[in-house]
Amino acid sequence: MDLFVVERYGGDEQESQSDTHNTKTSHLERLLSKIENKKQQAAQLAKDEEERKQRKERKKQKLKTIKHEKPSVDKKKSIKTQRQEKKSKFNKESSLEVGGKFTVLGSDSLGSKKVKVKAQLPYWLANPSVVSVDLKNLTVTVDDIPQLNRDLIEKLKQNGIVNFFPVQHQVIPWLLEAQSKPPQFWPRDICVSAPTGSGKTFAFVLPIIQALRNRLIPHIRALVVLPVQELATQVYKVFLDYIGVTTLKAVCITGKESFQQEQSQLVRYSEADGKFHSCVDIVVTTPGRLVDHLQSTVGFSLCHLKYLVIDEADRVMESMQNDWLYHLDRHISSDNSRRVPPLTIRDISTRHPPPQKLLFSATLSQDPEKLQQLGLFQPRLFTSVINGTTPEESSSSEFIGKFTTPAELTELWVACELAVKPLYLYDLLTEGSWNTVLVFTNTTEGVHRLAILLKHMFKDKKSVSEVSSALQPKQRTKIFECFASGTINVLVCSDALARGIDVPNIDCVISYDAPKFIKNYIHRVGRTGRAGRNGTAITLVENRQMKKFENMLSQAGKQSMVKEKEVDPSKFEAFEDDYKSALTALKTELEREEEVRKQIRKKPKKYLQFKKKNLQSVSKPSATLTNLKTMSKKLKQLAKEKKI
Repeated sequence: MDLFVVERYGGDEQESQSDTHNTKTSHLERLLSKIENKKQQAAQLAKDEEERKQRKERKKQKLKTIKHEKPSVDKKKSIKTQRQEKKSKFNKESSLEVGGKFTVLGSDSLGSKKVKVKAQLPYWLANPSVVSVDLKNLTVTVDDIPQLNRDLIEKLKQNGIVNFFPVQHQVIPWLLEAQSKPPQFWPRDICVSAPTGSGKTFAFVLPIIQALRNRLIPHIRALVVLPVQELATQVYKVFLDYIGVTTLKAVCITGKESFQQEQSQLVRYSEADGKFHSCVDIVVTTPGRLVDHLQSTVGFSLCHLKYLVIDEADRVMESMQNDWLYHLDRHISSDNSRRVPPLTIRDISTRHPPPQKLLFSATLSQDPEKLQQLGLFQPRLFTSVINGTTPEESSSSEFIGKFTTPAELTELWVACELAVKPLYLYDLLTEGSWNTVLVFTNTTEGVHRLAILLKHMFKDKKSVSEVSSALQPKQRTKIFECFASGTINVLVCSDALARGIDVPNIDCVISYDAPKFIKNYIHRVGRTGRAGRNGTAITLVENRQMKKFENMLSQAGKQSMVKEKEVDPSKFEAFEDDYKSALTALKTELEREEEVRKQIRKKPKKYLQFKKKNLQSVSKPSATLTNLKTMSKKLKQLAKEKKI
C-alpha cells in the first residue's frame, strides 16, 4: 500500500490536448449559431418575397378593374374643376398677401401655361388727372380764374382769347395755388401729356408771369428748356407778348446771336459793389447753349430759380446734350444731387425749396427710370385719354395718356406702290381743297428731290417750297412766315418741323414717307387740327410697310382711328406726261448741282470767300436749288474773269 499519491507532471503535451478540446467546442458553437441565423434570414426573405408578390397581384387586379370601369365625362370635368379651383384659390391667397397688385412668381404649378409679368407703374402715372380733348365746346372763360391778374386777363382778351382750353383751366389754377402756399409746403412737380395744339404753352407762361410779377430785384427765377431753336423762339415770343403788362424781363439764348451778346443780356457787372447782377427774370434756351453759359458766363446764377420748365420733355430727356441736367443740378443744389431729400423739420426750416419742375409733351415717356433722372418731387400727372378711357377702367400697368391726338383731326392712310408714289401725292394735292399743305419726308435729301419734282409738276398752279436742316435759322423763319401767310401752298420738310412749331391754319399734313416711330407720327399729324380747328392727316404707306405701320398704330391704340382712303390709280394717266417731264427736269437739276459741288470741293477757299461776300445766307454746300443756281452763275462769271 502506497503511503503517498504522487501526481507526476506530464509536460506541454497534456496542456495542448486540453486547449485543443476547448477550441473545438467554441468553434462548433459559433458554427451552429451562424447556421441558425442564416435559416432565420432565409425565412424572412421568403416571407418578404411572398408579401411583394401578393401586393403586385393586388395591383394588377386593381388596374384590370379600372380598365373595365371607364369614368364618366362628368366625373372627369369635376376632377378638372376641382384642380382649377385649388389653383385659383392658391393664386388668390398669394395675391392677397402682397396687396393684389403684383404678379406672384412661382405660383403656377408645373406644366401650366405661364402668365406674362406686367410692369407696374408708379401710382402717380397710373392714376392721373384726366384732361378733356374737346377743344370746341369750351365752358371756362378767362374771367373764371380769379388768381390771374386783371392786366393779364385784359391782354388775353385783346389777343382774342376768351375761353381757356381744358389743359389750361386745369393746370393754371393748380400751379397758382401751389405757389400761394407758405414756403414750408414745397410745390409738387407736374407732368402734362396732352395732344399737340391743345394750349400747353399758355399753361406754364401765364402762371409763371403771375407768380413773378411782383418781384423787386431781377433774378433768374424761371428757366424754360426746349430742344430746338425754333421752338425756343416761339415760346419766347409768347412770353414777350404777356410780360409787357409787368416789369419782368425775358431773354432767349439759343446761339442765334454771338456768345458775348448773350452774356451781356444775361448779366451785368456793377463797379459800385464789384459784383455781377442778373438782367433778366425768365430765360428761354436750348440744352447745349445752357451748358455753355453755365460753364463760361461769370455771374450766371440759378440760386433763385423757382420754375424749371421742360417743353417737349421726351425729346429733351432722350438727347441729354452735354448732360445738361448734371450741370444744371451743380448750379442749383449744393450736394449736386438730383434727388429731393426727405422732408424733415430741419429741411423745412433751413433748406431752400427746390425749383418746381414742369414737364410738357404730347408723347410723354412712361418709363419711370427716365423720369427718375429728373428727380421729380411728389409729381402729379395731367393727361388726355384715348376713347374716353378713365383711370378706373385701366390697370396699374397701363399709361392711359399715351399718344393722344386732337379730337378735331381726321387721320387717313393710303396704300400705294413705290414706283408711282409721287403720283399718289400729286393726286391728293390736286383733288384736295387745301390751301396750305405740309409734306413730310424722312431725309433732307428726300425733301430737296421731292420739292423740285413737285415744282415742275405744278408749275404755276401751286407754290412749292422746302425747309430742312440744310438751311440757316433765318431762312427757315422766312419760309415759315410765307407759308403761314399763304404765299407758299405746299411746304416739303423733314422731321425738324415736326415738333412743337405752331404754324397757324395748316389744312393738311401728308407723310410722303411713313414715319419710323410712333412719336414721329404723333408730332407730324399734330401740325394740323390745332387749337380746335379741323385738320386732315394722310400717310402714304407702301405695301411692304403695311405690317410695320399697323403695329406702330397698335402701340398707340389708334387702329380704329386711322381710316383707309382709297385712290384710283387709273386717274394717273391724265398727268403721266407731266410726271415724266418733271423727272427729266429733276435729273438735270441734280446733275447741275453736283457740278457746282465739285467746283466747290476743288476750290474750297474760293467758295468760302464767295460765301462770305455774296451768299451769307448759305449754310452748307448742299443748299437749296435757288442758292446753288446763284452760286453757279457767280462761279461762271469768276471763271470768265480768270479768277478761278
